[in-house]
Amino acid sequence: MEFPWIPSLDVVLRTYGGKIHLMIELKKEALADPFSQGQILRPMFAGLEPGKDFHILSLDAEVLRRVEFAPRQALILVAELNLLKQSRIALRENYGGIAGHYWLVGDALLARHRRHGQKLGTGYIGSRNALFREINRRVDWVFSNRAADLQTILNTVGAVPANRFRPG
Repeated sequence: MEFPWIPSLDVVLRTYGGKIHLMIELKKEALADPFSQGQILRPMFAGLEPGKDFHILSLDAEVLRRVEFAPRQALILVAELNLLKQSRIALRENYGGIAGHYWLVGDALLARHRRHGQKLGTGYIGSRNALFREINRRVDWVFSNRAADLQTILNTVGAVPANRFRPG
């Protein structure tokens, strides 16, 4: 059995950096050394403009606090069922925004983050109806495990430019 090749972050950044907007998720590591991580990541992102070429996402606020090579406006806190807690942290830390499940992100939360100049992404979109609901709410990003299917829907209706969700 042949396994697919999974490129390293360095390869992804060298291949696509500056060509498309990258949403890079950093995971929490039990024995992570923040200084070493920064020494490894900083040169990889050199030459890319934070917020324009990439955003850094994490489910863990502590991971984002350790990111020193990008300004806070390029950091996105991702919520699971802890959306209100993550929302408060994102507002307090002046991150670039927050992302969460589209069922949990209400219009009041969306408005609150917009008032603070933050972007908001919603995730786990898997249907045409959910996709158009989020487009109509003018969320900044949509996350999905079915991105190709959703892009096909957008291409079919021709109502939304392909780069609608690209931050800028």
